[in-house]
Amino acid sequence: MDKRSRLLGVLIAGTILISLLLLSCAPKATPVPGPTPTPTLTPAPTPTARATPAATPTATANPTATPTPVATPTATPTATANPTATPTPVATPTRTPTPAGTPAAITFDPAVAQQARDLFTAKYVCNVCHSISTLNIPGGTLGPDLSAVLLGRVPSNTAPALNPLPRWFEEKGFARPEGDPVKAGELLVDFLASPPDYAPTKQVQVAAFKNTAGGEEPWLRDVRALVELLKEAAAEQ
Repeated sequence: MDKRSRLLGVLIAGTILISLLLLSCAPKATPVPGPTPTPTLTPAPTPTARATPAATPTATANPTATPTPVATPTATPTATANPTATPTPVATPTRTPTPAGTPAAITFDPAVAQQARDLFTAKYVCNVCHSISTLNIPGGTLGPDLSAVLLGRVPSNTAPALNPLPRWFEEKGFARPEGDPVKAGELLVDFLASPPDYAPTKQVQVAAFKNTAGGEEPWLRDVRALVELLKEAAAEQ
């Protein structure tokens, strides 16, 4: 009995000892630290810093307003239009007679003058009565040679009744046709378009010429061409 109780006590004591040893050797659970939310705060200030450069382009809008003064220099070329109007008075001295008595240059349209040769010799057959020696256009002797009729001059043996142009020029206050051939041509057109009463022969001829032309307007157009021919004749002297 004593041996059993002694052995039982030894077993109980060993069991208790083993339990204590197991408890002391068991691993303790250590808490795992969680992630800290520190990085989330850093991106917030960066967008606000980028918004500040966006305000700088607004300052560049002010220089764009500076080109508006450039419109003022463009208005200055309009003042240059005034000098362009000055050449118009230049045409007037060419119409005035030369005071020194020297004849002015006679200008004419060669193409129109060439067409007028057919009017003179074919359509109105003026060469039945007149010739134009400076242009080698032969004709009759019933009327004077018309080489210098633009200047109011005809051969000296011509009867005054057959040369009414000097009186026509006088009535128009035009004393020197050679000094202003342009004006002489205009007065000659007026004379042939509607001859005065003191040129009855020419009145009869012009009435017939108007019928041939087909009216006053076509006759006036042909008269202007014939005067270009007479300008060429006078220029060849």
